[in-house]
Amino acid sequence: MRKSKRLPFSYEFFCIIIYIGGVLIKLYSLLSLVFSLIGSILFIASVLYLPNLYLFISFPLVILGLMFSIVAISKNEASKLRFAGIFILLLLILFVLIGIPFIFVGFGF
Repeated sequence: MRKSKRLPFSYEFFCIIIYIGGVLIKLYSLLSLVFSLIGSILFIASVLYLPNLYLFISFPLVILGLMFSIVAISKNEASKLRFAGIFILLLLILFVLIGIPFIFVGFGF
């Protein structure tokens, strides 16, 4: 009689992974909010205080936030946060268009 090989992971592990994946699919709007907010804060901080390293970190985060927001809108999520990522990115664009020239003119750079 052959001895069956036991897999290094169990059936419960797959159930947990599938459940987490199902929960994450419904949270695209929250992911867009988080990535957009972190990317925007890092971008503003890199413009005002920090070295340019944070500028290169902030761009992918902002792009990920925009992508998750687009996915949340296309999947027609019931969450009220689905437009939050795009709203934060619009505020970031306003900061770039209005705030940065004001800072440079104000400090005489």
